[in-house]
Amino acid sequence: NPKLYEGSSMSAPDARAIMKSWLDAGWQDCYRKFNPDTENAWTWIDYRKNSLEKNHGLRLDYWLANYAAQKLVSYCDIDKRPRLHKKPTDHCGLFLKL
Repeated sequence: NPKLYEGSSMSAPDARAIMKSWLDAGWQDCYRKFNPDTENAWTWIDYRKNSLEKNHGLRLDYWLANYAAQKLVSYCDIDKRPRLHKKPTDHCGLFLKL
């Protein structure tokens, strides 16, 4: 729930405005192109507080493609496997296939 992070360092209005300007200019979020209805698509999951089990996280990582590059992208997804390791990172990989 993004509202939980309003006013914190995890929610930067200026950064959100910049992202919106890129999307408004025609750049496409590659993950959403291939996963339009997926909810809780986190690329960052805190390794404390049972966040993985509670399905709490944030989407911090993006692949954006302009019109020409959109034609080259054949798939994009989030790899949560690193997050399942015994001593995990708090980031999940976002991969792109061209």
